[in-house]
Amino acid sequence: MSYPIRMCVHCKGRFSKHDLLRLQYIQNSLIPYTGSGRSFYLCKGCIEQEKVLDSLCRVGKIDKKEKETIRNSLKEIAHNAKSPCP
Repeated sequence: MSYPIRMCVHCKGRFSKHDLLRLQYIQNSLIPYTGSGRSFYLCKGCIEQEKVLDSLCRVGKIDKKEKETIRNSLKEIAHNAKSPCP
């Protein structure tokens, strides 16, 4: 059985869709994918890297002045993704 393969926007690695975090940038905030609109994938190995913010700004068409906001949002999303469901 084959799984959909997607590419991480930072490291350009190709992974199974289920192993990636799907994000989108809407109304000046980085959020998990809502089901519609432009989105991008990020692998779990790249989440903690400092330079990932540059890749997110480029792909999400985000102003680089928003880096601190994006960093905080990414940390929160990554923390929630690692937490087990209740």
